[in-house]
Amino acid sequence: MKLRCLLIDDEPPALKVLASHIGQINSLEIVAQCKNAIEALEVLHQKTVDVIFLDIKPTVITQWRDMS
Repeated sequence: MKLRCLLIDDEPPALKVLASHIGQINSLEIVAQCKNAIEALEVLHQKTVDVIFLDIKPTVITQWRDMS
């Protein structure tokens, strides 16, 4: 069974590198890549996710808090 992963990062190069590394791990499946918490919330309403990899920055934390 693969763990379903959501990736969140506002920097496209970082997101690409993260996706590349995770893509090499057989037990992980990337279900979506998002550039902000708002996009991620939309994905979470539509898909089941086991693991979230995110870039922790004050802006992301603020977005998550504001959406709660």
